Amino acid sequence: DATGLFDGVTLAVAALRRLSSARARNLLRFFLARRGVVMPNVERLEEALRQALTARQDARVAVALDNSVLRRYAGRLHVVPASQPLPGEYVRRWRGELEIELPEFGGVLVLRRTRDDGISLARLRAQTVTIRSRQGGERLQPDPGRPRRSLKNLLQEAHVAPWQRDRLPLIYCGNALVWVPEVGVDSAFQARPDEAALRPEWKGAA
Repeated sequence: DATGLFDGVTLAVAALRRLSSARARNLLRFFLARRGVVMPNVERLEEALRQALTARQDARVAVALDNSVLRRYAGRLHVVPASQPLPGEYVRRWRGELEIELPEFGGVLVLRRTRDDGISLARLRAQTVTIRSRQGGERLQPDPGRPRRSLKNLLQEAHVAPWQRDRLPLIYCGNALVWVPEVGVDSAFQARPDEAALRPEWKGAA
């Protein structure tokens, strides 16, 4: 039943819908076991299957399983680590490090020195650089030929899963939003040809 529908990380919800109840439960057990989840009791498994199959298309499915959470996004089931909520407003000053552990966000921010491609170092030095949590209402202009747009829409277009959107570290220079993982660098801070730059990379949890 899993052939072609389990990619090693996620499982297609459509696969479960086509099966009898017994086979759907068996496939869900197989998926959870492959993702290293301690097998839930029968009631929890039934609840996970019910939410996966019957929740509205735009509903945020989240079923707690041991130290993980079963989530649904874009027609597929994901197992993600259970995470602690971020502080209401996270701000950390950048002091030139090229690798920054950010346990609050569940990952590591790596800044690679480069030229042409990334954030202009000269423009970063103009004001204090900070790493912040998303608060809502942020706007960014990654494409200089298009207007500034809401971060919410940009993250949706980039197919960033809903549970990941609030756990992305945002780079600011002063009060200007400079860079967002999976979206890019604001046009006002993009490096010019042959200009010293930093290219950020976010290595976060799935």
